[in-house]
Amino acid sequence: MKKTDGYEVGDVVVGAWGYDQTNIYFYKVMKRTEKTITIQRMTSVQTKLNEFMSAYVVPGELITDPEVYGFEITRRKLVRYGDDDAIHGCKFADSYGWISAWDGEPKYESWYA
Repeated sequence: MKKTDGYEVGDVVVGAWGYDQTNIYFYKVMKRTEKTITIQRMTSVQTKLNEFMSAYVVPGELITDPEVYGFEITRRKLVRYGDDDAIHGCKFADSYGWISAWDGEPKYESWYA
């Protein structure tokens, strides 16, 4: 698989998952090989509160302290999904989802209770 824009060291990628809510996780690309990618979790920052229990978020700071909730560094396999490369199999709180290159736009996030 060839290297694709959005999956180079320093780039930000985003994952969305959830049932009855939308959880957004941002990661920074720390390492890239032909077939794998190493990503580290970032905080998210609310840019605009939306409706009840929802907001738009953008990436914040890299989470570097292993004692902080959300700290995660993980290596995942790159797979082809449609016309784009995608990072597959990233684990989100007992669920699985897809992660893709962040397009620079705030992402919709919602929460329940």
